[in-house]
Amino acid sequence: MTISSGWSSIFTAVCLTTLVTLLLQASRRRVPKCAPFPPGPTRLPLLGSVHLLPQQFQERTLAEWGKKYGGIVYAKLFRTPAIVINSYKIAHDLMEKRSGNYSDRPRFILIPELLGWKNSIVHLRYGDQFRMHRKWMQDAFRSKEALDSYRPIQRREVSVFLANLLSTPEAFMAHFTQFSASIIMEIVYGHRVLDAKDEFIGIAERAGEATVTAGSPATMLVDFFPIMKLIPEWCPGGGFKTKSAVAHKYVSELYEVPYRMVREETKSGTARPSFTSNLLERRDRVGKLTLEDEENIKAAAATVYSAGTETTATAMMTFILAMVRHPGVYSKLQDEVDRVVGPERLPDFEDRAALPYTECVIKELYRQVVIA
Repeated sequence: MTISSGWSSIFTAVCLTTLVTLLLQASRRRVPKCAPFPPGPTRLPLLGSVHLLPQQFQERTLAEWGKKYGGIVYAKLFRTPAIVINSYKIAHDLMEKRSGNYSDRPRFILIPELLGWKNSIVHLRYGDQFRMHRKWMQDAFRSKEALDSYRPIQRREVSVFLANLLSTPEAFMAHFTQFSASIIMEIVYGHRVLDAKDEFIGIAERAGEATVTAGSPATMLVDFFPIMKLIPEWCPGGGFKTKSAVAHKYVSELYEVPYRMVREETKSGTARPSFTSNLLERRDRVGKLTLEDEENIKAAAATVYSAGTETTATAMMTFILAMVRHPGVYSKLQDEVDRVVGPERLPDFEDRAALPYTECVIKELYRQVVIA
């Protein structure tokens, strides 16, 4: 991730905010002293500690801060205060035991407002809307009944994936993407993907690529200096507005096109069971579908699809890399599958309890994906 889009952007942001900062400091009321902040890196005026973060692999620097300053580190990114937690126990105590105190999040500008990922649970402030989205996703992906209903789709797409892999093994990365996209697309929108050139997969890929190109939350100056939203594209430091406009176009397509397909099928009674059709039918049963309902359903569906596709494909690619680098682990894994499953069939969900070594490999794979 990149913290700035160039020193010209920093200069522009500083110029735009210096006057506001001075006025706020001049008018600030005297406040009572509070408890001291946790230790942290040195801070400069306006920049805070952001100058200490590299453009890539910032998590390594954050980990070094943890070793130096302790499990809770206080830093400032420009004028935005930040707490870095480098302890599992502290994270569990704060985020699990006292989650009600720490479930909110700051306002982000780039992703939800400029790129168009509005109403996505990833960026929603904690409140009724957030809890509604969370419930929708828990209902769809936490209950055993719901998860069991997806198994036929998974089994079918595994067969398609293996056939593609045997046909063109050198294109394994493309097969991973198609496999994950096919499963999530059918679960979210009820749409059956027949090949890698599917229209909806193309829409989602364009939206994802444009989003990554435009930037990430809390890595662009506009998230720290919201006034930069007003900078014209032609102004020095305004180049991010051009990339944002492109991404917004593709994200809007991802929100609208598959949703309209499901909505029309729901009206005609031909919609297949899916995350989106279930929400539409549920809303239709209790009253008229409002514009606000539609916006929330579009956002929830697009978020689930985008998150599920990329993470699944990434995990599969990481597995290939891990097996190439650790052939001994691969041999043990193959031996266990051969012993339990045999050569006449593919592993199935019911075999998982009898494959403890495979289970451990999967958990380690997930851990490595999160670290990466």
